[in-house]
Amino acid sequence: MTPIPQHGTPAGDATIAVRRLARQSGADVQEIMILYALGTGRGSLGYRCCSRIWKVSLAPLLPTLAPMNERSQQKYRAWRIRSHREAELPTAFADVLSAVAKFADPVLSEEATGRWNPRLSIWE
Repeated sequence: MTPIPQHGTPAGDATIAVRRLARQSGADVQEIMILYALGTGRGSLGYRCCSRIWKVSLAPLLPTLAPMNERSQQKYRAWRIRSHREAELPTAFADVLSAVAKFADPVLSEEATGRWNPRLSIWE
């Protein structure tokens, strides 16, 4: 007999997340559990399950987001100044988009392995 997963434990939290995803998407819990077991974990579970359920393909973000670079630079600059974060955030909005893509694109293409190291900004 399998023990009941407990909230606050890694296995319990993963099981609760899978059940919640199944309820929200109308997917089969067993199918999602199998995808979770075969996948890299909770981080990419939602993307992969939802893409299969809704029959959409996952694609890299940067080609789609690149046009935002020019349109959003002025708004981003104003927000950076208003937020008093000039010293800690990149000057160019293109750099922000590149950083987001560096994190997300390997997950979306299922090439991400290991864990994200935020200090080094790499998957390891």
